[in-house]
Amino acid sequence: RSGDQILSYKELEFQANALSSWLLRQGLQRGERVGLSFSRSPGLLVAILGVMKAGGAYVPIDPELPEARRMFLRKDSGCALVLNSLPELEEGNEEVPPPGGDDLCYLLYTSGSTGKPKGVAINHGGLMHYLRWAVLHYPYEQGWGAPVQSSIGFDATITSLLGPLMVGKTV
Repeated sequence: RSGDQILSYKELEFQANALSSWLLRQGLQRGERVGLSFSRSPGLLVAILGVMKAGGAYVPIDPELPEARRMFLRKDSGCALVLNSLPELEEGNEEVPPPGGDDLCYLLYTSGSTGKPKGVAINHGGLMHYLRWAVLHYPYEQGWGAPVQSSIGFDATITSLLGPLMVGKTV
């Protein structure tokens, strides 16, 4: 949910599958990185899940960052593609083997406050272990969901973004 824009779980699944298909048609290969330069929106969530479903790994590139920093992230991460918005999507549901636990899920960058920013690779297994832990230790099921207030490039954002979805709540 973002303002008046609401995306149901069914619509989220449909759009993420359609984006996954689109990415595969663009030639995205398993493990390749896709830069996502979206503001916080339902489209960002579609993009994250679509990249994962296509077997790629997303690189969050906050559009509010200075241009030099965004260019550094694109270049250093080796993005095969950068999305600033969702393309025109058609129904699609190509069969892609699910990612393995060791497959790269996303790449976050440190602030660079002690020098050059460094990429930190998170694999699917690590993310799933963390989200299972979060569901057990944070009361997602007792509330309405969680606000996503921080940048997608901040590591703790994944907790408020994906944790509620694990139990059917609103983000």
